[in-house]
Amino acid sequence: MMLVTLLSTPDVLGRICKFYSDITIVISEINTIAPNHFGQQ
Repeated sequence: MMLVTLLSTPDVLGRICKFYSDITIVISEINTIAPNHFGQQ
């Protein structure tokens, strides 16, 4: 199984790895604060 995403936080990555231990994750950016600027004008 593979997950491809643009952004994530370390907390979410930990949860995903805990539930899906055999997953491969490809991420462009790991940030401690979740971005909220998408969709803002």
